[in-house]
Amino acid sequence: MIPLEEARSYVLGLGTPLESVEMPVGEAAGLVLAADVVAADAVPGDDNSAMDGWGLRAADATEPGTTLRVVGAQMAGVADEALRVGPGEAVRIMTGATIPAGVDAVEMVERADVDGDSVTLHLPVPAAQFIRRAGEDAVAGQRVLPIGTLLTPAGVGVATSVGAARVTVTRRPRVGVVSTGDELVSGDRPLRSGELRDSNRPGLLAAVARLGAEPVDLGWVPDDEARISEVLLRGAESCDLVLSSGGVSMGDADLVKVILARLGEMRWMQVAIKPAKPLAAGVVGSTPVVGLPGNPVSSHVSLLLFGAPLIARLAGRRDDPIVRVGALVSGGLPGHAAGGGDEKTHFTRVQTSCDANGEWTVRSAGAQGSHQLSTMALANGLAVQPGGVEVPAGATATVLLLPSLSRMQELTDTFGRVHRDLRISVTDRCNFRCTYCMPAEGMDWLPRDEVLSFEEIERIASLLVDRYGFDSIRLTGGEPTVRAHLPQLVAKLARLDVDLALTTNGATLALVAPALADAGLDRINVSLDTLHPARFVEMTRRDSLAAVIDGVRAAKAAGLDPVKVNVVAMAGVNEDELIDFAAFGRAEGVEVRFIEFMPLDADQAWKRSSVLTQADIVERISERFPLVAERRGHAPADRFAYVDGGGAPGSSHVGVIASVTEPFCGSCDRVRLTADGKLRSCLFAMTETDLRGLIRAGADDEALAAAIEGCVHGKWAGHRIDQVNFIRPSRSMSQLGG
Repeated sequence: MIPLEEARSYVLGLGTPLESVEMPVGEAAGLVLAADVVAADAVPGDDNSAMDGWGLRAADATEPGTTLRVVGAQMAGVADEALRVGPGEAVRIMTGATIPAGVDAVEMVERADVDGDSVTLHLPVPAAQFIRRAGEDAVAGQRVLPIGTLLTPAGVGVATSVGAARVTVTRRPRVGVVSTGDELVSGDRPLRSGELRDSNRPGLLAAVARLGAEPVDLGWVPDDEARISEVLLRGAESCDLVLSSGGVSMGDADLVKVILARLGEMRWMQVAIKPAKPLAAGVVGSTPVVGLPGNPVSSHVSLLLFGAPLIARLAGRRDDPIVRVGALVSGGLPGHAAGGGDEKTHFTRVQTSCDANGEWTVRSAGAQGSHQLSTMALANGLAVQPGGVEVPAGATATVLLLPSLSRMQELTDTFGRVHRDLRISVTDRCNFRCTYCMPAEGMDWLPRDEVLSFEEIERIASLLVDRYGFDSIRLTGGEPTVRAHLPQLVAKLARLDVDLALTTNGATLALVAPALADAGLDRINVSLDTLHPARFVEMTRRDSLAAVIDGVRAAKAAGLDPVKVNVVAMAGVNEDELIDFAAFGRAEGVEVRFIEFMPLDADQAWKRSSVLTQADIVERISERFPLVAERRGHAPADRFAYVDGGGAPGSSHVGVIASVTEPFCGSCDRVRLTADGKLRSCLFAMTETDLRGLIRAGADDEALAAAIEGCVHGKWAGHRIDQVNFIRPSRSMSQLGG
């Protein structure tokens, strides 16, 4: 046997970076720079404000309570060069706006009070506060992204910001994958004795794509020398790297190593590792070829240890794609060798996690046989066990975090928020005409060919689940139950093994709840804003209150628990029903959640005085049913437990979603997909990313992933409702999906 590092060094030496190409920077995400990106301009080009607030002279603001005269406003992108600030003066200024003459500090809008043409500051303001200096990010001529850099969505943004409309990158490697063996079959027909499904090839193709290469399916070949030779030669001519699965071990029918030795310059190795000991590697013509073992786990581990670095080298990367961390062992990692160990390096499939302090922990993912691929699917790391010796609980183990092994890579924005919750609007149409949502005559509905198909929705959702670890999906609208054949979509998404919920107005729920439950839906949220029949008609312009209440009961009967009832609480509209709704939830065994009225009405009639705050809601309910607050996590609702335990089972709490007065932006983990395929990082986002357009133009998953990451990368810190610079989104709630 040969050492692992010797084998890795040999395989890595088979490849050199591919040729470079020039392309628009927006198309280059996921590729590696083959030339430096140099700033054409300074970034920022001028001194500008880091905050929405007030530009002033620090010498005028040395004491709390200072009042200054407002002499103008400076907007981002439209600099008023004549604007000057003198002693005792201030100017309204927006984030990114050029600093006017005379200004040497900015105070944020939240720390000041306005009264007509004067502003009073709460605190002293130090010089240079909240001012970004020209060239702070980059100066003209500076190398901002060096050759060899993997171009991430953030890198695309950096290159664009410095004027690099086109970049030179190493082209994406084409990697062919072939599986061999008489025992392999495809499809879902029943297996005969001795047969195995060809799981390696699709799994390896998916892993190749995750590594940033273009996967090429070379198919399955039986144990026939002529046919194996033909496929390997064809792959070597059309691809930059060929990976074969099976036929490199010690058996009489292990033909791949023999054929490769005849076709090219090959080396057959027994590597001192477990799993994945057998390996063949070399070149056919000038194309690297790596023969992986046939055992399912061994083939994946071998790809990750040997194939991933080689693909990275071909793609132009100069770093090692394998990330190593030290992790505290939870529960112990069992030994794999008798006595004092052996001469192999053992790799244990593990599940790792990192806490808020950056500390890693690791535990075994389950059974470790080289044929047990299910454990690999549950793992997101490989723990290194030299000699196969047991690692006890509390010890530290080295863990390899490999992109192609991990079940997920975190979808994180610039504020460190990890996103795992997807809201999907399946239609913009609705059978209600709620006064706070849309006009009486309805909206201009999307043409049906502009609405995402079930297959398009499934593709996007699968990408978010498989690549980024999304674990929660909620279907919304419009009214989702008006979408024809909705249970078919539910069945598709249920196969993703996520928490799958649906928000509905409940009018047709009594009819469809059993079918939705049978299709795999987990739970239901019902929107209901009044329990008074006449007011219901006034608010929804429909006489369907009885049908909605029947729908709530039908959802519970179908097992769609927990059933939650969402109430938009509006001052002067339904504030007199807060206690009634609490009593309703206690009687029906459902959790009632009150939602602060948000500025998403189509008529744009929202005003701050219409908002019933969380404090108001909790105080009023507590007058009848005392409540105690519980800690909120990533969920949008603050939860309050009834002191007396509640009424019927399922009614122990009420919730309040305080999006206006106490927003949860800092822990927001969700993105939204509109019915027409636009991805939004926030309900109130001013920009959207067109995934439908990409899909229908033939984009692959890498292009979709780059677009998704770019969308999330641009997510704001918060939506700014109730602040002077808040801007309403151009779409109403029915168009966005609630």
